[in-house]
Amino acid sequence: MLSLCNESRLLTGFKPHSLTSHEETNVFPSEPTSSPEFAPRCPSLDEIYLTLPEAARYCRMATPTFRLYLKRKEIAGIKLGKAWLFTKADLDAFLARYRVRSNAEITEMSNQILRRAR
Repeated sequence: MLSLCNESRLLTGFKPHSLTSHEETNVFPSEPTSSPEFAPRCPSLDEIYLTLPEAARYCRMATPTFRLYLKRKEIAGIKLGKAWLFTKADLDAFLARYRVRSNAEITEMSNQILRRAR
């Protein structure tokens, strides 16, 4: 699993310190300097990007239907070779465009437009 974390030294126990020319020290000590449960959690690529079948499931639609929206370029995605990757933020933005507004929201929007026109 790939990690996007630049703070890997916290997970390996590496503690930077100044070395003098005559000192020989083990740069990677066998015992960690901080316990892993207190180290910052770094998201993996599996947690950031969804594959096409996972993205279709996230949107609760059939994969062929999801492919149609993708073909019409209604869904933002990353194509790496033949594989597609999607972020949850892009999928949420796609779903928000198809959200049906309630009567109260429509009335409030029309009132705002009328107030601006005056």
